[in-house]
Amino acid sequence: MNLKRYGLPLAFGLLLFTNIWVIGGVVYNRSGEPDTRITLTERELPTARQDRENTGLFLRLEWQMPGFQKPGHYNPESSWFTENKVRDLGFRVDVPATATRAYDYYSHQLPRTAFIVLEMEGPAWQDWRRGAAEYYATLKADLAQETDPGKKKTLTRQIDDLKRKMVTQTRLFAVNVGPDAEALRSRYPDRTRYIIARGIVRTRLTYLYQRNDAESKTRTPVISGFINQILVDQLHIPHLFRDRFLTLISKPRYWNNATSRTRIKNGMGPRYAVTLNYGRRYEPWITDLQELR
Repeated sequence: MNLKRYGLPLAFGLLLFTNIWVIGGVVYNRSGEPDTRITLTERELPTARQDRENTGLFLRLEWQMPGFQKPGHYNPESSWFTENKVRDLGFRVDVPATATRAYDYYSHQLPRTAFIVLEMEGPAWQDWRRGAAEYYATLKADLAQETDPGKKKTLTRQIDDLKRKMVTQTRLFAVNVGPDAEALRSRYPDRTRYIIARGIVRTRLTYLYQRNDAESKTRTPVISGFINQILVDQLHIPHLFRDRFLTLISKPRYWNNATSRTRIKNGMGPRYAVTLNYGRRYEPWITDLQELR
């Protein structure tokens, strides 16, 4: 009888407490000057897919690691997430990379929270563009020399995919990680280019390959880390911008020619720009949304 009598009030009380806790966290995050104020585009914030029961509009934060990589190819040499950073984050690195049990040991360590530095349109992005241009030139040369129809079709598809990526790929790159947000901010003081966000990181064993000759190559195990998730990577579009956003995404996509600055309709490129603030809890919210012309 007591459970039936007090159960409903307790349930309402718990719900009220939860709502107050959530609202309090939002108010605290948005109080004072933002840690970051940055403008991203549809390249970095595409529309997030939602299930049918969710009628809200969300954007998904897109980012990548430095170093141009061919589709499906991971190059550990381009990673800055080295053994020293893994150790600084509190992971145990007491098992040598060459040990038989090293792979399982590092794969099964529990994840940790950390602060991630995301760089917008900086040196990492420029490196990616150079690598993409070099790969594009290689594919075009291969296509010019290829005579097999099947292989020509594959190369053409790869070239088209790379052209699309060069105008739609995110320019936001993860460039560092650490346990102390203030220390990272002192190293990356530009609050309009560098985001500091909370994320989940893990450790693992990867392998560096060095070719000895045409017949053999050497595999060297390396302890490294990787970013498993940015904790807040979906952003709700406020009601204030909802109608404007729906109008923008109903339009065809464009890209800007870097030489002529003329707007060329070819079904690609960003349609909108979004201004984000990151607050005291290093969590983002949308403050503006504009059409790209």
